[in-house]
Amino acid sequence: MKLKKYKRIAKWALVALLVIGILVFLRFYSFEITSKSSRNSEVKESGEVLKTSERDGVFIFINCCGHPCGQKAKTVEPQPKPQAQPKAQPQPKPQPQPDPVITTIKPVLETKNALSVTTNSAQLSANVQNKGEPTAFWFEWGEGTSLDRKTNEFSESGSIVKSISGLKPATKYSFRVAARNKFGTFYGETRTLVTDIIVEPEKEKAPATSYELSPILRTDNASRIEESYAYLNGMVDPKDKRLDYWFEWGPTRSLKNTTNESLVTSSQSVSARITGLSAETVYYFRLAGRERGGDYYYGEIRSFVTDASYQPSPQPDPVVTTVEPVLETKNVISVTASSAQLAANVQNNGESTDVWFEWGEGTSLDRKTNEFSESGSIVKSISGLKPATKYSFRVAARNKFGTFYGETRSLVTDF
Repeated sequence: MKLKKYKRIAKWALVALLVIGILVFLRFYSFEITSKSSRNSEVKESGEVLKTSERDGVFIFINCCGHPCGQKAKTVEPQPKPQAQPKAQPQPKPQPQPDPVITTIKPVLETKNALSVTTNSAQLSANVQNKGEPTAFWFEWGEGTSLDRKTNEFSESGSIVKSISGLKPATKYSFRVAARNKFGTFYGETRTLVTDIIVEPEKEKAPATSYELSPILRTDNASRIEESYAYLNGMVDPKDKRLDYWFEWGPTRSLKNTTNESLVTSSQSVSARITGLSAETVYYFRLAGRERGGDYYYGEIRSFVTDASYQPSPQPDPVVTTVEPVLETKNVISVTASSAQLAANVQNNGESTDVWFEWGEGTSLDRKTNEFSESGSIVKSISGLKPATKYSFRVAARNKFGTFYGETRSLVTDF
């Protein structure tokens, strides 16, 4: 009986061990399959997280404590991995475009000396050219160095003269020509003028007889005015008398300088050149005369302004083109023990050229042939050589630009 009892206990113990082994096997086997297929897909049901495994089409569910719950869980489909977005391709940077080349067309603006200057008016002159562009021109002017006034605008080109008025007597004014086109505003050089002084009219005298008439002296405008000299002009009528005349002048109305005296016996225009003047300076002058052994006579006082100092722009050095002859030393011809024929190609390129050969023993070039002037293929003979000796030679030439040489070659005389 006891044996049967022990056998029964052993049988149930084996069954229990078998069941435990199966449960342990199923637990780890389910975990391995799940991690490989769905990487632990989690399903929530009735508040519990269930792990699923599949074997032979039968689903076995194990709850959180590892025992089969006998309930069928919902199949969870694996979610697809998000696709990587393609990286945006970098856009090429725009290449910088060069600035457009704009050619500025400047008009020709040459301010000239004033014309017909009086006590209250003057004529401004200039040479202007628009160079094919629509252009507005005008003169700017003002008292002293000011340029605060302007004439009406005009569009004509060439030599232009415009009048201005309302000036003050014996006053310095500045002026220049100006222009405007689509490229901008441009100005000519600034010049100056001095208006005349007011001369008080002489009191009327009673008519005189022919032998009582006084000489007449008239001061005219100066001419050929430059920065350092000018010509003073006037008219003298001695009225049948012997009259010495001269010009008085200076930078003030005191007129401390005088020209040389000259004798005049009949009515005529007179002139005198004065030098040593300063640029852009006002000078005053008048014609004066004296009757020999008698009275003095004077013309009215006038004025002028010397030109501005002219600084010539530096001129570039002249481009001198050197004309070199063609000098091509060729191999020697007909070498013997004591002589040889030297050959070369020579072209003078249109210049008068003297040509010769230089030669010598070893590397020396201390001897030369007679000079010649022909061009083309040249052959010249040399003699007095030593047998079995090396000599050097080259062709050379000289023209007005200098001396030139061909390449150096060598020869060896025969034994």
